This record gives sequence, C-alpha cells and structure tokens, in this order.
Amino acid sequence: MKKFRNIVTFILVLSILSLITTSIFAANDLNLENLALGKSYVYEYSAPGYYPNDTPSSQKLLTNGIVANFTNWQDKNWNRFLHGGERSVILNLGSVDTITSISIIFLQSLPVGIYFPQEVTYALSQNGTDWSVVGTLKTQIPLSSTGTRTVVQNYILSDLNYQAKYVKLTFTVDIWVFATDFSVIGYQGITNNATIPPITPPATYVNSYLSPGSQAVGGAKNVVLIYDGFYESEPSIGFNTVNELKPYVGYYDDSNHLKDFMFDGFLFLPYGESPSGATTPYYGNCGRDWEYFLNATFSKKYNLGALNTAVAEIKDKLNKQSYKAKVFISVFYPDPNSNFGSINGTTVNTSTLKGQEEAIIQYINEVLNKWKTADYNSLDLAGFYWDYESISVTATTDQKTLLNYISNYVKSKNLAFVWIPFNYAPGYINWKEYGFTAAILQPNYAWNDEPISVLRDTAETAKKFGMGIEMELHWFAPTQEFYRQKWFAYMNAGLEYGYMDDAVHFYYQSGGPGTLYDAYLSTDPQVRAIYDETYKFIKGTYKLISTPLLEK
Repeated sequence: MKKFRNIVTFILVLSILSLITTSIFAANDLNLENLALGKSYVYEYSAPGYYPNDTPSSQKLLTNGIVANFTNWQDKNWNRFLHGGERSVILNLGSVDTITSISIIFLQSLPVGIYFPQEVTYALSQNGTDWSVVGTLKTQIPLSSTGTRTVVQNYILSDLNYQAKYVKLTFTVDIWVFATDFSVIGYQGITNNATIPPITPPATYVNSYLSPGSQAVGGAKNVVLIYDGFYESEPSIGFNTVNELKPYVGYYDDSNHLKDFMFDGFLFLPYGESPSGATTPYYGNCGRDWEYFLNATFSKKYNLGALNTAVAEIKDKLNKQSYKAKVFISVFYPDPNSNFGSINGTTVNTSTLKGQEEAIIQYINEVLNKWKTADYNSLDLAGFYWDYESISVTATTDQKTLLNYISNYVKSKNLAFVWIPFNYAPGYINWKEYGFTAAILQPNYAWNDEPISVLRDTAETAKKFGMGIEMELHWFAPTQEFYRQKWFAYMNAGLEYGYMDDAVHFYYQSGGPGTLYDAYLSTDPQVRAIYDETYKFIKGTYKLISTPLLEK
C-alpha cells in the first residue's frame, strides 16, 4: 500500500508541476496566453433533466482566473456538478485562435461523494456545431484509491497546434464532480501553421423506447415487482400466496369477476432485512442471504409455486391454455470485503473478480437447476435482474468486466439480463456497455419533491438511449390523494409522451403483497381506481385523468 500511495502522490505532483510548467512557458513566450480567461461558456447535457445543483455557468467560476483551494472541497470557487451521466462545457473564445494545450483540474473527496471524472474528452470547432475530438483522457488515479484524503488531478492535453473558435470539454458525472481552472493555452489568431482537425462524426442515439415484447426483455411487456424478502417481525410479507397473486395475473372488476389477464411478467426480488443479519442485505454474508432468497422464491406453496398455480387457474378460466407468465429472478453483487460463505456447500472467495464471477455463475446455475426441477407448466423463465440501481464507481474490482461476463453467460442460456437504474444513476446512459440486454429507467418522481417535468425528461432520456420506463406507485397512494395523483401523472405522461404503447414497463410497488393489491381490495372508488386505471394503461386504453394537486 505504501508503494501505491507513493505512485498516487507522484501523479499528483506531476499534475501540479504541469501547471507550473505551463505558467513558466507562458511567461517566457509573451504571446502565449490563457485564451479561456474571462470567457463565457454554456453547459450541454447528455440527457434532458433537472439540474438545480450545478453551479450556474453565468458565474464563470471555471474561467475567472481564480483557482479553488486544492485541500478544501468547501471552497466556494469550486464549480459543482451533480449527477446526469455526462456534462459538456462549451467555451466561446470569441475568435479563431491557435490552441496548444487544454486542461482542467478536478477534485476528489470520497467521504462527501466527490469523484474524479472517469474520463474527459476535449473537442474543437470553428462554428460551434461541427466538432473535432482531439483527445480523451482517463483518470490516472483509481476512484477507489484515495480513501478519506482530498486530492486533485489535472487532465491536461498538450502538444497541440490547432485553430478553433470553440472548445468543448465533456466529462462523466457519477455523483458530485468539482472542477476549477479550465484553461486553453495558445495564441490569439492563427499562427505556426495551425491546422483544423478533421470533423468527428456526431454520436448517434437509438431515439426509440425499448419495445414491449422484445427479446431484450424476454418477450415481456408489463412486469410487476413482487417482493419475497425476509421480515423477522412480519414473516408473512415475504410469502405471496395464490390469492394474493391472482389480481396481478388476472384483472378482476369491482364485482370480483375475472375479465382478462393483467401483468404478463413478474420480477421476484428481495426487500427488507438480511436473513443472515448482515448490515447490507444480500451484499454482506452473501451466501446465506442468497440461499434464503432462492428457497423462499422457489417455495412450492408461496411465491413461484403460488404464481404457477394462479396462472394455471386464470388461464383455464379465460380458456387460454397456452398462456405462460414471464418470470425474472434477481442476481446480486457479492461484497468483496466480507466472508461470503458458500453456495450449495461450495465455499467461495469473492475478494477477487474471478471469485465474484464464480459466485454469481454458481447462483445462476442453482436458479436454473431449481427451475428445471420445479417444472412449472404456466411460467417461462425470461431472464435475470441485476439487483442494484447504479454502477459502483469505487468498486475494488472491475464491474464492467464482471457484468459483461455474467451477461454473456445469461445470454448463452437465451435469457435476458435487465437493469433498473435510478434516474441519473452512475452508468445509466451507458447501460449497454455493461452487458445488459435491457434497461428500465426510474423517473423517481413518486418519492421526490421535483417538478412534474421530471416525467417528460425521463421519457426523453429513455427514448434517446433505448430504455423502458419504470412505473412507480407510492405505498401511500391508497391513503393519500397526493400520491394517487402522482400515480395518475405517470400514466398521463405515458399517454402524452408515447411510452404507454411504445415502451416496456416494470411496475414498482411495496411488498406484502403490494400497493396494487390494496387498491384491488378497496371499496373506496378513488382507491380502487388505482387498480382499474393501471389495467387500462397495460391494455393501452387509458385516458387522461386530471391531477390538479400537481398542476403548479
């Protein structure tokens, strides 16, 4: 560790020395200057959204010539960015000048969630529309390596001789990113035979939702989340019965007459406490937790066993004998710092990437074996779900490599590998790079005090990057009108922005046996409407419902 710390220190020293060298060089050449000094810039976002925590570009903290305190993240001169996937800073030099180097300094302080960008890209333009990428720099300091220290890193691209009027800096924003001193060193006007770099083709995007019924999501269209977690004080919450699952499999009118199928997909995932007593359920002491989850999920009387019975009964009454519901099973990331234990009697060491791969593959094989043994006649295994809502930027092993390894194995079994990231989660716009066959984006509007425009922004982002939409039903919806209206707002947005018909949906609700079940049981027409209108949304017949509490 001492040797590694010395390497990190050496990198930091080199970064700071590069700044000093640049300053000395500028002093020796009277015509060489910081062309960015005092210049205006604007932000560009990789995904539309609500970014109230970004330092306004009008403050010009990046180009005002004041360098923030390297040892104090609270210094007001740090330009702050929060979440959003990627951010671009577009600088207008005001004239076509000669550029010899570009740099910017970023800070990292892990205890308060400030991280170096994983990579920084610099691009130049003559007109602000057509861009030429001239360099991409990855962090030289692993994001997991700096502990509690506050450190800085200078991302400097030198030895350039290009002419441009606009400079664009693009960087990843996982949680907080703090930046200072965006410098563009060069000469006013065109000198030294400066050239125009070749135009880089612009990035292309999917620009369509993840289609319902597609192979990427195992043929499912509307998937409801069913929790079968461990609750020591209330064990029944984790044991879903036939009668509790029937209103999810089939739609019952307010006279309790079966009319149609409801959800065609079911995602089983844990929620609640750790069966092993670990601080983080299914992450610490993983072996015992994973084993509990599999045994509970594959119960003959509850959960999958109950679902199979419920589907069999309902398809028989609807005279649809060939019908089968789609099932997704959760997959977990093993804690590399804990005593994993064993799977099926086999001890596993998850401190290495290889050990993590082996643990997850053993777990998946156990799912496949249990599924084959159960021989469900009314269920199809559609795929696996990665049970984390973001990609860890400080994982001690490479999560991209791990997830692609798991994905390749899952896909070799002709199964889907799906992910449900929260809005602005680290890695969410690059979900395909991690091997997922499908990503379902959470708007997170149900929980947070954010403008209703979040639903529009989420829809645009999901469409841009080819994702589905998670519908989020707050557990207070049956008892509080405000949260009922939020639920209708999700469906209104689906109608307005096209994701009711064009996107695959996963439906979040609470466990034991769920908020939709509570709505189904209710004799209050306003509460019962949650269930009835959800059915219409699933079938594409939903009509706009007024939400006056949210219209502000």
